[in-house]
Amino acid sequence: MNKVYIDEECNLCTSYGNWISNKNKSLDIKFQANLSSHEINLDTLVYEKNGDRFYYSDAVINSISDLGGIYVTIKVLKIFPKIIRDNVYKIISKFRNKF
Repeated sequence: MNKVYIDEECNLCTSYGNWISNKNKSLDIKFQANLSSHEINLDTLVYEKNGDRFYYSDAVINSISDLGGIYVTIKVLKIFPKIIRDNVYKIISKFRNKF
C-alpha cells in the first residue's frame, strides 16, 4: 500500500492529504511523526511507493500521477530540472500557512 506522510499542523498539507485520499481509497495517509527525525527535519511531503520514498516536488508529482487518468499529465512538470521544481516547492512550503 502506498503512503503519503503529511504535516498534521499544516492546513495546506492536511487539505492535500484529504483531497488525494478521496481520489485514491487505497492510499494510506500518515503523519510526519511516523518518519525518522531526519525526514521530519526535511519539512516536506513524503510519498512512499513500493518501499521507495519521494520528497519535495517528486512526492507531489508521483502521488498525483499514480491516481491515473488525466492526473498522469502532471508528469509533464518533470521537464523542468529537479532543482527548479524543488525550489518552487520550498517557496510554497515556506508560505503554506498563508494558504
